[in-house]
Amino acid sequence: LAYSVAFIWKYDVLYSIHDRSHSIILAIAFFFILLPFGPIIPIVIFLTDDEESYFTKKFEEITGFKNEGNFKASGKSPSARWLIEKLNKHIGFIIEAGVEAFPQALIQLCAICYYNEANYVSIASIFLSMISVMTKSLIFSKGVEIKTFIWT
Repeated sequence: LAYSVAFIWKYDVLYSIHDRSHSIILAIAFFFILLPFGPIIPIVIFLTDDEESYFTKKFEEITGFKNEGNFKASGKSPSARWLIEKLNKHIGFIIEAGVEAFPQALIQLCAICYYNEANYVSIASIFLSMISVMTKSLIFSKGVEIKTFIWT
């Protein structure tokens, strides 16, 4: 669900539809059409972020949707512009970390505590989920040198 909402928000589907009287109905239909393709939406967002890339041009040609880059970077400091550019490019993966990896790790931790059974597969799964969340949060770091960048 979250990926479909992110796609509709990022590509401004409501305003890309020319006939305004049917825009809400078409956006809802588009939302349900996107649901089975949810796992590839972050990859599409990542590949189509650069306006000059081959993938962006092909995507606009096929779908008619233009990447709006919902977070605007004009008038900001260089570090804020960098953060906004990365946020626009990685928003699908950040959503994945927030709505899939982190809750999955919490549910698995609760199950381990409740049933008092921990095996290597569940520990590894929790570890990988937390690594996913940690790597997605790196773009919000403000450290100047590499040690503070990773640990802040």
